[in-house]
Amino acid sequence: MAEVLHALRSLSTPVPATREPSLLVRRPRRTMLGVGAGIILLGTLLFRPDQPREAGPPSLAAGIAAPLAVAPLTNQTGDPALDSWGRMAADWITQGLQEVAVAPVVPWTSALGAITRADEGGGADVVRLLRSETGAGAVVSGSYYLVGDSLSVRVELTDANTGRVLSAPPPVVVPRDSTAAATRLLRDRVMAVVAIVADGRISQVPGVEGHPPSFEAYRAFDDGMRRFLDQDYADAEPFFRDAHDRDSSFAIALLYAATAAWNQGKVSSADSLVKHLLADEAHLSGYHRAWSEQMSALIAGDRDRAREAARRASLAAPGSRASYFLASLALDTDRPRDALEALDQLDPNRGDMRGWSSYWTQRAHALHLLGRYEEEALAARTLRERFPQRQVAWVLEARALAALGQIAQLDSLVREASVLPASDYWSQGAVLVMAGEALRAHQDSPEATRFLETGAAWFERQLLAAPGDRRHRYWLASAYMDLERYEEAAAILEELSREFPDSFQYHGLAVLSATLAAPDGPARALRDPLPHERGEHAMWRARLAAARGDRSAAARNFGEAARLGVDGLPWLHESAVPELLPLWNSGIPLPATISRPVAPVPSVMPR
Repeated sequence: MAEVLHALRSLSTPVPATREPSLLVRRPRRTMLGVGAGIILLGTLLFRPDQPREAGPPSLAAGIAAPLAVAPLTNQTGDPALDSWGRMAADWITQGLQEVAVAPVVPWTSALGAITRADEGGGADVVRLLRSETGAGAVVSGSYYLVGDSLSVRVELTDANTGRVLSAPPPVVVPRDSTAAATRLLRDRVMAVVAIVADGRISQVPGVEGHPPSFEAYRAFDDGMRRFLDQDYADAEPFFRDAHDRDSSFAIALLYAATAAWNQGKVSSADSLVKHLLADEAHLSGYHRAWSEQMSALIAGDRDRAREAARRASLAAPGSRASYFLASLALDTDRPRDALEALDQLDPNRGDMRGWSSYWTQRAHALHLLGRYEEEALAARTLRERFPQRQVAWVLEARALAALGQIAQLDSLVREASVLPASDYWSQGAVLVMAGEALRAHQDSPEATRFLETGAAWFERQLLAAPGDRRHRYWLASAYMDLERYEEAAAILEELSREFPDSFQYHGLAVLSATLAAPDGPARALRDPLPHERGEHAMWRARLAAARGDRSAAARNFGEAARLGVDGLPWLHESAVPELLPLWNSGIPLPATISRPVAPVPSVMPR
């Protein structure tokens, strides 16, 4: 009772503008609901008619102001026997929104009481009324009609502060005597609408709010999305498939499943999913079709067509993942300026980019290729601070510091990197190797050898404890290649190529290292590429031609590789220096991505 009295006294005490309106408004469910008197008191505390709303209500990431309120649905059937159903449905929807828990929800008794007290004559604007009476930031309202022998129910979600309709899904239509089924369908649909509008990852995608999936499908999608953002594609894919199985109209779930499969190297699975999508015209918006066509073009090895499809998708949905894909495709095809321009159109704190660490990885790549190394280092540090689990940030920062020739800072970074798990791909050893490669490429520094030798020794020690570790073997072979220990590199890479025959990277490196180990020996041929490997095949042809001293063929094939596109192209002018150096010294024109690294752009960053 002392707490009740304290709360009552606070109602007459002015609240500073910098404070929230009321702790109870933020968390209405933390109140006494056990007895009728408690409910009446709660309505007084939460929703006093004489208490104006303060500016800047609590809001969700995608712009829904809290709390949410549900108005009784309006009976437009002409049948008074159906009056009570509108109130029952609103009560049921309110309970569902409380279960979703994306925002505080005005209790049903409070919303109904406010409507009943203030609208005894009927006809009031329920959105404005609930905003005034309860402080609602967003309101679910609707009506129901008789159409022949069917009951048609329409609802919409409205921003109570601006009056803007946030979502108006298609009506629920059931037989007239199936009001229970209508209640279940309506509740499920409203729960999905609110969850999607509040979810910045997909709320801006055209067509999704207007045609929401079932709530169960959305929940499976959300489980997959959390794993996708952590780049755990193998675990994410089955959740996306499950979401589509639960609601076959939910095309975006299948698109994410295809993307997850592609990122795992499961090309045939991705191809099958995309073909299924493109055959289903009814459930594809223009945005979804463009995204599907982009995936189809990537699988076919046609990055020009993929880039055009990504551009159409980004125009249909500005600020969506389509713009990120456009940036990634630009980097793979030697267009770092285009990549940075696409990334500059995105807000890393909102929508599809919220929680997406690779935004910063691609930004670092684009800045690096443009010679803006201090900005690259800042992007890498931002990645490290925001996403401590994304260990590639350490390697990106090492590349930037090496390009700037900052040896002392590099040594300090390497020491700090001892905290990284030794068993991971991006390890302290990877930081050492990248530091050496970038110092050699950008500074021609004798310090490069020290970093490379230290890195090789680091991986040799790790392999004593875990001799079969695929990641450590690859990095050790890379360090041996950098140190021109080609025979040792070839022995490791031949084993990896046999164990993982689907990896063109291992296969290409095995052929290249064997060629460098015995330049006068018989020429080894690359295997025939799959359609999506054509750019990578051209890149390995270029590196082999350079290793054999055929500079014109090397330049020609590098140009074809840049045109076709190569995953990971931004790393190439560090990792391929032994083959590229003769081309750089000869002055033969090369694509920008693999030309001699540009000098640092003068800093415009505050020191």
